[in-house]
Amino acid sequence: MGRTGSILILIMLLAGAIASGSATFGTALIVCAALVLAYLFIDLGARKRISAEVNTLPGAGQNGRASVIAELRNRWALPVFLSYRIRVRNRYTGEETVEKRMTAVPARGSVEVTPEVKSEYPGKISFSVENIRLVDPLGITAVKTGEKASGSYTVLPDMFDVTAGSFLTESRSMDNDLYSPYRKGQDRSETFQIREYEEGDSISQIHWKLTGKTDKLIVKDPSLPLDKTIVVVVDKTSAEKLVPDRAAELAELFVSVCQGLLESGLTYRLIWCEGDDALRVEEIQFEDDLAAAIPGMLSSETGLGKSPLELYAGIIGQTEATHVIYIKAVGESMPEPEEVSEVFPGASLIPAASGPDQRDRLRAIFPEYI
Repeated sequence: MGRTGSILILIMLLAGAIASGSATFGTALIVCAALVLAYLFIDLGARKRISAEVNTLPGAGQNGRASVIAELRNRWALPVFLSYRIRVRNRYTGEETVEKRMTAVPARGSVEVTPEVKSEYPGKISFSVENIRLVDPLGITAVKTGEKASGSYTVLPDMFDVTAGSFLTESRSMDNDLYSPYRKGQDRSETFQIREYEEGDSISQIHWKLTGKTDKLIVKDPSLPLDKTIVVVVDKTSAEKLVPDRAAELAELFVSVCQGLLESGLTYRLIWCEGDDALRVEEIQFEDDLAAAIPGMLSSETGLGKSPLELYAGIIGQTEATHVIYIKAVGESMPEPEEVSEVFPGASLIPAASGPDQRDRLRAIFPEYI
């Protein structure tokens, strides 16, 4: 009914009592007023004894939905009524919904609220139970509690398979002193690890001397020379905020490329801005590294701001690299190769722009793209 409706009822009761002189109207008005005043005193005593907690159940984020339980607790000796707001916001696309609710909470008890939290677009989804107030049953008075509970989860974009081209995966030189301690490569002059034979291993990898000594097939994995420094720059700046469909295309592109590089056995440096021109730089070597970085890349909107290339130059300066994969929304201006070389000396620029046809265009960038 709401505060306005309740006040109108009280006014009607008062008008009825004055116009008719009936005790019924007067009694009803007194009862309602007494109820409101009684709950005002109850709420003033209970305001420090209300708490809230939000939990996201396992599996949240599938198909844009999350299983969320918000628990409202009352440690006061009397039952109370609470009004609150459920706010859900996609921090990547900027979409937001707000829903007002009211519930009764028993004395020294709690209630569970299960709001529907979903987003059809990828992004870091934040949700909160906020503006929690103690109200009377008629909703006329309201006492702030100062309590708030929040949580978040990530909706991943659709992804497609990307396999890095040979110009990225093959070493330019086998005359290297540094090799990866984490991944095997193609340099057979150095051994990454020795292990037992597994189905699919090449016969050329067999270590015949150890095989003869152990009576087991033993193979040598070649090492990966560290002469390739790949940098991936995710630039979400644009002349204006991208509409959700275009923002989703951009997310699909940068997540697919980042995942594809890892699956191709490549490590890289990942650079992006995470809101208010806050530069983020992460070394991506394992799946866990990328899994931790993706929510950050999806936690701020597209639009105006400093590019990560500009911020990197101002904060860190120069870093040598062999390749810079620069990802940006289609239609937005890419940096010139000279601009990239000033920050990453010796690097070749590989521009990758998102768009409806990005899967086809990636074949020119990653020749072995499937």
